[in-house]
Amino acid sequence: MDEDPSYSSLVFKNTTVTQKEQDDQTIYSEVKSKKPVTTAPIGEKEQKIVSKVQLKASGFTAPEAETAAKRPTRVLLVCLGTLCVLLMVAVVVLLIQITKVMESHGATIEELRAKIQNRTDENKVLMNERQQLMEAQRNLANQTEELSKERNHLNRSLEVILTFDLFPVNTFCPNKKCLLCRAGWILFQEMCYLFYEETSPWKTWNQSRQFCKTNAADLVVINNLQEQIFLSNHTKYYFGPWQGYWMGLRKISQTWMWVDGHNDTLRFWMNLTSDQDYALLMPDKPPAQSWRPENITSEKKFICKHETLIWPI
Repeated sequence: MDEDPSYSSLVFKNTTVTQKEQDDQTIYSEVKSKKPVTTAPIGEKEQKIVSKVQLKASGFTAPEAETAAKRPTRVLLVCLGTLCVLLMVAVVVLLIQITKVMESHGATIEELRAKIQNRTDENKVLMNERQQLMEAQRNLANQTEELSKERNHLNRSLEVILTFDLFPVNTFCPNKKCLLCRAGWILFQEMCYLFYEETSPWKTWNQSRQFCKTNAADLVVINNLQEQIFLSNHTKYYFGPWQGYWMGLRKISQTWMWVDGHNDTLRFWMNLTSDQDYALLMPDKPPAQSWRPENITSEKKFICKHETLIWPI
């Protein structure tokens, strides 16, 4: 068997091929193609020769080919490095911006805190002023109430004064200082009471009432049990068991009425077996059972009553 000629060691110094050589190569290629093609393993030496032939065919030397192979990697590394630098710059700029924003927000927070503190202080001042105003308002209300009371007292004093045709100033206001009750009168629940304790002769019911009126008063009108107890405690037994004190209570048209015009509802009677029309308060008797009817002409002690000239404090 003829061995195939090896062309791997050929060096083409002149890359220009003439027309004749091209025709020879074509003929040779046609001759060789008619032989059966066998593939034999290529050794390491032959592989190196093929590599050299390929490098020379490409027009590059071995260092140039290596450099060309590394060039895309370097471009990629440069791009990556540039991207990293840009990212670092962006991060730094972002950090700077964040720092500025945080500082700005910090200043804003401090301003808000200062404003809140100012508002709190202002609210405290307003609350104190409000409390002072409320206190002043309460004081004014108290003063107004006191003035109203004083006005009412003066009006009441005037009403008492006007009951006299000639007001006895020295009697009610000795040394230019008015008293709650005159000398000899007893104060109870803003009323003044006179218990007539003179010796005999005493007075009839009409005479007793006239005496009271002369002293700007009237026969006593009893309004409740407390007042009845007070009167019973200040009356005294005298002369006999049937002697008592005239009250401002009388029977008109079969109805017991007080001198101020209202009907009696207390009914503190001992008994009502008598047909007499005027009432006595009997001393040393239970307060709720101490009234007795009596004849108008009988002479008895009596009790006068009037409002205080000035309001008790």
